Amino acid sequence: MTLKLNQIICILFLLGMTVSLSGQSLSKRGYPEHFIGGALLSGTISAIVYTKTNHKLKAWLIGFGASAIAGGIKEILDPSFFGGTSNIQDFNYTVLGGALGASIVIPLKGKKSKDSPPVSSAF
Repeated sequence: MTLKLNQIICILFLLGMTVSLSGQSLSKRGYPEHFIGGALLSGTISAIVYTKTNHKLKAWLIGFGASAIAGGIKEILDPSFFGGTSNIQDFNYTVLGGALGASIVIPLKGKKSKDSPPVSSAF
């Protein structure tokens, strides 16, 4: 059984979110978990949007926005549901990770359009 890239990304994302939501911190401050969670979420969403739209800016903005919204919601719900405290630093690290993760689409090459003729046929 071979796993496709999007399946591997989804598995890594789910593992990252499990660590982030469990309240168990890998570090004393918890910042690496927020950074990694934001990067995995935005990277996954950006890659999916880019494969569907072939538009890098749109993919980056949607992926980054998703991580910022998820980070904000997590910090709002943290005291009530996750037994933690709201912390602006956690949100900042989630957003920073989201900016980096969404940038996964920058080096990707787009699909070539079937309608455009090859350069050699133009001459």
